[in-house]
Amino acid sequence: MNILSQWLGEPLLYALGWTLLHSLWQCAAAAIALAVALKFIRPQAANKRYIASLLALVVCLASSIATFIYYAGASPQEAPRVIGIMPWGAVVTAAPETPSVVSALNQHLNWVVALWLVGSCVFLLRYSVNVYQCFHHKNHLSYRAPDLWQKRVNTLAERLKLNQRVILKISHYLATPCVIGHLKPVILLPVGMLTRLPEEQIEAILLHEMAHIRRHDFLIGLIQQFCKSLYFFNLPFLWICKQLDAERENACDDAAVACCGDPMLYARSLQQFSELSLQGEIAMAFNNQPKHLLARVKRIFNSQHHVTSTPQGFLSSLLSIIVLLCASFYTHSSLAGEKYPEITTLSDSAVESLMNEFKEGMYSGNNKIRIITSIELLDEFKLLDINERFYFSYYLRDNIYQNYGWSDMPRGEQWEHLSDSEWDKVKNIIFNSHHQQFFALLESPINSRETYNVDLPGYSQPIILKTYLRGRVELSVPDRMFADIASGKLEVLTDRLFMRIDQEDIVVTMSTFSTNEVHLKFRLEPEGMNHTLGDFSTSLHPAGTKSKGVFFHYQMGLYQANVTLSLAQDFIDNSMDTLGDSNLGIQASEAGTVDIVMQASGGVSSDQLSEYLPASAFEGYSKEELAHKIDQVPQDLKPYLLTDKDIQNQLRNHIASTGDSLKGGLRDFFTRLYQSSRADYLIGLADDQKARQFLIDNPETYNIVDENTWLSLSSDPMLADEAFDFEVEKTDFSQAVALAQAYCPGMPYIVNDRISHSEINLYGYDMTCDRLEAAFAQLEQKMIQKAID
Repeated sequence: MNILSQWLGEPLLYALGWTLLHSLWQCAAAAIALAVALKFIRPQAANKRYIASLLALVVCLASSIATFIYYAGASPQEAPRVIGIMPWGAVVTAAPETPSVVSALNQHLNWVVALWLVGSCVFLLRYSVNVYQCFHHKNHLSYRAPDLWQKRVNTLAERLKLNQRVILKISHYLATPCVIGHLKPVILLPVGMLTRLPEEQIEAILLHEMAHIRRHDFLIGLIQQFCKSLYFFNLPFLWICKQLDAERENACDDAAVACCGDPMLYARSLQQFSELSLQGEIAMAFNNQPKHLLARVKRIFNSQHHVTSTPQGFLSSLLSIIVLLCASFYTHSSLAGEKYPEITTLSDSAVESLMNEFKEGMYSGNNKIRIITSIELLDEFKLLDINERFYFSYYLRDNIYQNYGWSDMPRGEQWEHLSDSEWDKVKNIIFNSHHQQFFALLESPINSRETYNVDLPGYSQPIILKTYLRGRVELSVPDRMFADIASGKLEVLTDRLFMRIDQEDIVVTMSTFSTNEVHLKFRLEPEGMNHTLGDFSTSLHPAGTKSKGVFFHYQMGLYQANVTLSLAQDFIDNSMDTLGDSNLGIQASEAGTVDIVMQASGGVSSDQLSEYLPASAFEGYSKEELAHKIDQVPQDLKPYLLTDKDIQNQLRNHIASTGDSLKGGLRDFFTRLYQSSRADYLIGLADDQKARQFLIDNPETYNIVDENTWLSLSSDPMLADEAFDFEVEKTDFSQAVALAQAYCPGMPYIVNDRISHSEINLYGYDMTCDRLEAAFAQLEQKMIQKAID
């Protein structure tokens, strides 16, 4: 280690070595002081707890700096006699140590410093990579969010009294929202989040992120992560940092809840992202501590019931607890039980009894799942307030997961490559895909929204139609009536329900409104239907067959199920008792009815599993095959291969059309697929001069996703220098044309009055004025045709 002594110099080596050793007890003392302070600061006072943690961190750093300054001016013989220098200037000394101990420490300080230097270099390299990744995401792997959402961010910033300009961007590479930047902060949202989540939930998430910006958390976090790289060996210091991270998130939770005013809404937002993780540690993420989800939710709800932190309040609370414990000794059971402490309305035994009733309704025989069971409020459940329902749902979810085979689910060959933590995530995704709708309804403020009975002459039981929040409907048809419909003896036609035979299917059409009312609202008040979901289709088949099943389509408040006659007969004969998933189901119930349920939105999309699938699942179109294929493209046609922007728009088109999020290997697969298909097309033009000339004359391709959304897929590579990007989303048609005329002054385009106020989405890059005008014309023609139809 003579080289280290020569490089640093012996005085510096000794000062650094003793500073590192003394930092262990100095940080331990600061950690103990912080732990004591946190005991006296109520958990709801997150900002005070954060300041205490930050102060402890500053004390650690100041102590080390003062100690280093002292030892830098001391001789090696004096150094071991001083324990350390506290930040306020006090010198702490120790009793004289035995010469052997002093000598041993002095002899090995060079090893201490050498190991610290190696470790620090490794952690600082990791820190630098994280910083680079953050700013690379911010500047190169994201794009501006639609103007509508940027304006909403500006409005939310005013509500939070945030003076900084905040930019909202969309990223394809992040799984959870985060903040990057201090002087020019940017909030990054995962792609697809703006269309997949309710607006109020997105706003709650944005409020959390803007709270980070208002508190300058990115800058503090940047400094904190740098210090952690230097103190990587110091467990007390790392514990202080952990407390600082937790209280930072709690403080931002409080700010978001205060602004949105709905703790339940915010808790649901936390739950939505509980299984997601952000790459890197620098960004201020919405959910960077998934393991503490329940603790964060508990704290949010407890903060709504303020308790005093004064000594008198503490003594009063302690006396109340003693009284309750004494009372529970003389009663059969305490309502606030030990097992479910957040549910005070019911005893532990009553909570478990209620859980069993729900589980019996959901499962039958050999734990066979019955997703479609009606979710009616039981008497005990009605007693719970909204916060207790959330906790009840949480415990019930965990109970089902642990006791119904989900936690011990066998992997199967396709999941063998996963680590234990990844397999746990996959199991949770699969579990949620089966149960999410049930628990979402269970946690809603009310359950069944409306019951509609259809009484028919000659039948003792009515058809019962029930509608729920979140786009769920349930239909219960007496089995004798269902058999008559299946045989063609009976048709049912009301303003809410239509059932009849259509070739080989029983067609069931239901509406959440009267049929006339649906069409009237759609014609007179299009925006009035926006709270409903868009088109949704799914199907359900018995195992091993595609010849019979249930087919479901939903559009604008109208539900339609087609049940094949052969499957209907199975339910009438009771040879099949249940067939269902989270969106669609049919069962023969013990009450002598055939029940059908339809859910107009997905639970957890199966494409969430794509990032965990093995590489073998995406073997097609390998990189080597693609490179070989591109080499075969004629040289003069290579400019017409897809650019990165072309591929991004192809992926965007796929997401808009299917709702898939295209993560991991699946995204790479589609990227190769698009380029490979393009290469095949160009290779095919090698000997077809006419088709080659047509490509050169008409290089652009586009897609009209729906009647009001136009999306460019590729552009003319020869006009790239004079092209511009033009994107509008959810904009009035006339306003979109006005924005376009800012790029193309004098563009002679007059919007048809019939659709001038219609909503338009136009995603175009490398546009020219001629192409932009053509895009408007194509959309206008599509809209007018839709209006005529």
